[in-house]
Amino acid sequence: MQNAKLFLDAYFKTDYNAASQLCTKSLGDELLISLRDFDNMESGVKDVLMRQIKEVKTEILNVDSKSNKDTARITYKIFTPTVPAGIEKSLSMVKVGKEWKVGELGR
Repeated sequence: MQNAKLFLDAYFKTDYNAASQLCTKSLGDELLISLRDFDNMESGVKDVLMRQIKEVKTEILNVDSKSNKDTARITYKIFTPTVPAGIEKSLSMVKVGKEWKVGELGR
């Protein structure tokens, strides 16, 4: 699931334009709204956030696509300096035409 890794890399670097291209239309639209909110942040807050984001790393742990051929659940971990053991999260990928797109960000 190359698109899942590309999405996570773009998303956690706040490159929501790139991330939105790897999503379903509805999730992509939500990300673009987030981009506007991010762009409207006070510059000092944005600078602090960007410094923290540079330290974020992700690792895909599992891809479960056996239960349905058009959907897949991706389990991944987010590693930060404050949580070096990582936080486990998931997202759903759906097949749109011949492409896999992120359809939902999970818990």
